Amino acid sequence: MRNIFKPRKTNSKNSRRNHSRGEHAPGRIRDLRIANPSDQHLLDWFLKWTDDESESRLGFLARQTASEPFNEVVFRNELTTKLTRLRYPQPDLEQGIGKKTFHAILEGAGLLPLILQEDTLHALWKHRLVKDIFQKDSEFREKHLSVEGILLSEHRRMFRRVQRDLGTLERIAREYGLERYLAESYEKMEGEILKVRRPILTSEYPGSKSELLLGRPAKELSSDVRSEDTVIQANIYLTLKQRLQTSETPKRGVSDIFLCQMAELVCARPDVRGLRNGETIRRMANRLTKLR
Repeated sequence: MRNIFKPRKTNSKNSRRNHSRGEHAPGRIRDLRIANPSDQHLLDWFLKWTDDESESRLGFLARQTASEPFNEVVFRNELTTKLTRLRYPQPDLEQGIGKKTFHAILEGAGLLPLILQEDTLHALWKHRLVKDIFQKDSEFREKHLSVEGILLSEHRRMFRRVQRDLGTLERIAREYGLERYLAESYEKMEGEILKVRRPILTSEYPGSKSELLLGRPAKELSSDVRSEDTVIQANIYLTLKQRLQTSETPKRGVSDIFLCQMAELVCARPDVRGLRNGETIRRMANRLTKLR
């Protein structure tokens, strides 16, 4: 099986590299539990762990995306449409001959109200947000944009201009002995420099996707994640398994593989036409369970 984790590099040359991998500056004491699907959503844990917005691009985008309101009606309708349209098991090579839809199987098992209730939908929506965060992160990186959506070259131009203006102000103050009169102006200019420079610094510290996906600090991880989508889907599967599965549900057609395929369905676009068989998601979920 292809290894979807890659070994984490060790013995970094400087703290800046550590920071870019999501590690935190010495002296920052944290008292946070390792994220566990049974008590804390991975996204909630990550937002607490990266509580300084200026720390990384990923942390900033996570806070920005997570602040979007959850539209329960829209999400429920989208999920219901996919559950009603696709049949189990997948892939559906025989075009549904003799097969029931995911919706019909869940309804027959008495689980449809549970999957469509607000708190379950909200938990699944948060997993989907992680995918949205990664897509934004990739877009900003590829287009050389700051977290404010402005070209980094423009931020650097503004930074040089403010630095130049501050230098001019300091020169005038020295020439005319005005230092003590311009102290307040110095403070304002220095604050402006920090404000202009902040998006540049944020872009230089991308953050750790593995922290968000695995719910553990980067320094405690021995490997980085290669297949982000598979891990997101595995996390959705673990949420579904915790909320839906009992000793009786497999007898009603809601097996592990059913939930794995449903996890991909939850994460898929509204116009999804087919799914994989779920084995890759199940193997990944087993690995995540061991890590936690």
